[in-house]
Order: sequence, then C-alpha cells, then structure tokens
Amino acid sequence: SSLHAADVVQSTVSMLEKSRFIRKLEDWQLLSIFLACIFHDYAHPGVNNSFLLLTEHPICNYWENSYLENFHNESAFILMEQAEFELLENLGDEAMYARIFDLIREIILATDLATHFEFMQNCKNLRFWKEFQQGRVSDYPMDDHERSMLIKLFVKCADISNAAKPF
Repeated sequence: SSLHAADVVQSTVSMLEKSRFIRKLEDWQLLSIFLACIFHDYAHPGVNNSFLLLTEHPICNYWENSYLENFHNESAFILMEQAEFELLENLGDEAMYARIFDLIREIILATDLATHFEFMQNCKNLRFWKEFQQGRVSDYPMDDHERSMLIKLFVKCADISNAAKPF
C-alpha cells in the first residue's frame, strides 16, 4: 500500500541520516533508494511467492524465483516510462539511467524474504558489519559492493520495521 511505501521511505531516510551513511551516497544513489522504497511492493497482489508458485499463478511463468519482487520491478519500470510520468526523462545520460534502474532492481530483489538468510550471511562477511550492528557506518572508504550491500540492508530493515513500531 502507499502507506507502507511512505513508511519504508521515512524509515530508510531516518536510518541513512542517523548512521551518517547518507554522506557516502551520490545523488543518483539517493534517487534510486527513494524510488526503490516507493516501488518495492508496487502492484502487490496481497499474497506471497509461495502462494503464487503453489497456485501456478501466471507471474511464475516469467521468472525463476523472486516472482513478486521481479513483478514489482517490471511494473514500476513500465510505470516510470509512461509519458505522463517520465520520472527519469531529464537524466539525459543513458548510462546513468541504466545505473539507476540496476540499483533499483537490486534493492527490490533484496527485499525477497526467501533470500534473507543468504543475504544476511553475505553481510556478516563485510568489514563494516560490527559497526553497522552498533548503528553507525565508519568513515573509511567503501567499494561499490560494500556500498550496494549496505543500501540493500537499510531498505530491507525499513521494509520489515513496521512490525516493531507502536503505531
């Protein structure tokens, strides 16, 4: 729902600010994060991937796994390219457009709970893991892989954080 999308945006921004990780991000990455938060459950049918697979839903014919997450990506990209929206029309650079779409896709795919434990194990192998658990991000330089993993981790945390909120 739109309320969940707004909550994920707000929670992500709050964590990015509190951890100071926002200072390590470029504008295109912030745009990608915001759009991924907005669209990560776009056009959600209200059931999970297991239900879709068990009921042989047509969505399962298009992808091998992460059916809903791939569906959210595809639906969002179609919407963003419609003439009345054209959210990214002024980028002017095809390479930047591709980088934004790739990061959005990665972030949304990372919200698949079926891949959660594998993703978290990969996070635990990163050098920033102990600092992240303490709620901060170090000032040392990060490579693209580390930055991407941390971006996905913040959005994943924001996505499931609503259950811990008192409102």
